[in-house]
Amino acid sequence: MAAVALGLFAERGYDEVTVAEIAEAADISRRTFFTYFASKEEAALVGFADDLEPLRTALEVKDPATPFVEVFRSHAPRLGEWHRSHRAELRRRRRLEREHPELAARAAGARQAAERELVTPHIAHELGLPPDHETVALVAGAFAGLGEVLMLRLPGLGAEESAALGEQALQLFEGLMSTAAGARFLRE
Repeated sequence: MAAVALGLFAERGYDEVTVAEIAEAADISRRTFFTYFASKEEAALVGFADDLEPLRTALEVKDPATPFVEVFRSHAPRLGEWHRSHRAELRRRRRLEREHPELAARAAGARQAAERELVTPHIAHELGLPPDHETVALVAGAFAGLGEVLMLRLPGLGAEESAALGEQALQLFEGLMSTAAGARFLRE
């Protein structure tokens, strides 16, 4: 249903599409639409963090001794592959977000929150700090910020460029983790 909505938005423009038209194209009733979504905007935002699922799975089964950044590094090629295989959908989503900055802001905020929620326990574990410690929040926020930059840049890059940009982001994150682990003032 969300894919149908996204297709209609790309074809005719977000403002021109009604909930009734989405329901009709999806072969459901308006009532069924509202069972799943509170609004047309909510339908437009579905899937903003789908690419996090493989990382979530990798983190769920990771050995506690394996550093988070190594799990992410081994996951990076799958992330690049996911982006390449979903290129058309991502282009439609980016177009929608460019045309409606309010949707882009909501999607970015929700995605960053999902990333922070996903990585916080792993960062806390590695730093030996409680998950609610401000240093953990700082590092998780930086990870989410790097993720946002990658989301903006990856769709326009080839496989080699994507891998290079991803590695640069990982190196920045590794440096931050190293600094956070060694900086006494950040750990108190």
